Amino acid sequence: MSEYNYDNAPTNPHHGGKMTPTDMSRRIEELEEAERVNILLIARIEEQVEWVKSLADDLIAAAGREACLKENLAKAVEGFEKLACLGSGDRHGNSDGNVIAQRYIAELEGEAE
Repeated sequence: MSEYNYDNAPTNPHHGGKMTPTDMSRRIEELEEAERVNILLIARIEEQVEWVKSLADDLIAAAGREACLKENLAKAVEGFEKLACLGSGDRHGNSDGNVIAQRYIAELEGEAE
């Protein structure tokens, strides 16, 4: 190993003077610790990225289920509309079956009492 040359030593970032061998050893330890912390932080960030991806997948799946439910709801309302008008042409009738269908329409459309 070569002899330490103080004149060519790097500058100490804390006080601006030349770094001694002890200063260099301390600085190396600081940098090694910072590297260990960075590795842990990167691992944590990667975990969070996977978690967010999982949430996004769940949201996409939920949106698909919601679209399917809305389609099924529209079909149900359409069927109850036909029952509500049965025997009355294009207008809601007043038979027991018509009234029951009308209540279900109101409930499905969020207008129930």
